[in-house]
Amino acid sequence: MLTRPLLLSRIGLKIVAHIYSFVGGPSVLGRCNELIGSVGLLRERSDVSVIIPCYKCSSTLDRALESVYSQTLLPAEVIVVIDGFGGDGVDQMLEEWACAFSGKGVELKVLRLERNFGPGAARNRGWDCAGRAYVAFLDADDAWHPEKLARQISVMAARDLSFSAHYRVLAHRFRGGDLGGGLLQKLSPWKLLVSNLIATSTVILKREIPYRFKEDGLAEDYYLWLKLAFSGIRPYLLQEELAFTFKDNWGEGGMSARLWRMEVGELATLWQLGSERLYPKVLFPLLALWSLIKFVRRLGILGVKRVVKVLKGKHTP
Repeated sequence: MLTRPLLLSRIGLKIVAHIYSFVGGPSVLGRCNELIGSVGLLRERSDVSVIIPCYKCSSTLDRALESVYSQTLLPAEVIVVIDGFGGDGVDQMLEEWACAFSGKGVELKVLRLERNFGPGAARNRGWDCAGRAYVAFLDADDAWHPEKLARQISVMAARDLSFSAHYRVLAHRFRGGDLGGGLLQKLSPWKLLVSNLIATSTVILKREIPYRFKEDGLAEDYYLWLKLAFSGIRPYLLQEELAFTFKDNWGEGGMSARLWRMEVGELATLWQLGSERLYPKVLFPLLALWSLIKFVRRLGILGVKRVVKVLKGKHTP
């Protein structure tokens, strides 16, 4: 699904770099550029800055970067924001990827925050540093389909959209084949109030948008989507599966305590938006009740998954 071209593999570039360094040739970075240019594999680039927050992400960052590297329409720059601590081996990994991206004319920037501020703050720092017309967000534990930027940017440019997203699916459930005809659905802020239909790794925004992610608590992305929608910057949902996640939303790693923290974050977001008069605050009790009903449903789903897992374990020889 996420294959890297053989001649441009990170391992291959590293080997070539070491060989040229040993024999006293040009710089590693220069030779990477020469190698890729000589085989005519430089691709078209888009006016996009990709922003990837990274906190203890050493086990997944390589996969995320590979999915950016494999885009049929490349970004102009990739900004990795180390949110306090990236993890063992991340620095070396980023050096190698910087070489590979540079060979395609893509700049990889690394921002380092002095402590763990959270994903909202990390994305905001990357956004403020971005120099391109669009910003695309990718979580370090997700990945993109190779056609993601090509399809989404073409739609945004044709319709002059400021905010777009698409579907994200579990990687092992990806159907493959035809991605669809690119049907576009305009989402109202009221529909988003009922359910957050937007995953962060699917979003591309115009860089000039003045609003930013909330930097305290959870549901920082949900706050921004609703803030934009109620402020007149409506999201458009491209009905194609162009991003992949590798864990269930509430299953693996989604224990009850974390679910409750997420619920508290959502309730705080709804309260804050009401306090900012983006919707009639008198509706908050109804919205809070609906949010709690969804929370109980998630607990039920998690409980069923646990029971099934236990039963499977008992029947495993």
